[in-house]
Amino acid sequence: MIITGVDPGTRDAGIVTVRLDGDNVKILFRQHQQRIKREDEAGFLCRLGISVRYQAMDASPDIIACEAAHFRVNHKTHAALAKSIGVVEQTAASVNIPHREIQPSSWKKAITGDGEAGYPTIRLFMCSILGSQLPMRLTEHEIAAIGIAIATGRSEQTDRQIEAAGKREGRDK
Repeated sequence: MIITGVDPGTRDAGIVTVRLDGDNVKILFRQHQQRIKREDEAGFLCRLGISVRYQAMDASPDIIACEAAHFRVNHKTHAALAKSIGVVEQTAASVNIPHREIQPSSWKKAITGDGEAGYPTIRLFMCSILGSQLPMRLTEHEIAAIGIAIATGRSEQTDRQIEAAGKREGRDK
């Protein structure tokens, strides 16, 4: 299963595509996108959409997963974050790839067992998951995007296994 994970932001974003094969995780692509000096919000959002679309066209992911907006920020920041999420959602729809949103606490709990884990802790867990594959120079947004992709992929794999088991059980009756 191939998943593109996006950690959207108002000034920075992380975009990572991974291949999940059971417990094996391989990073296929990673990008930290930062707002360029004097770039307006529309320019940043346009580049975000282009980057996600490029990954969708290049890697053909099964799912594009994005961190959901959370209300620990002020309303202006929340509105800007919602625009980034909207760009990811619309880009996924434009290339006919399912889009999922995942709460920050959910992906952090799936990766570390603690929904409130900080980035130093998350980085340690990523080292154990990815081993030597984990580049030393990852931004927090790239780390989050990897976590989003892995957590969403594992959840999706579990859902598919449950669905398949249900279909088998239905045939056995």
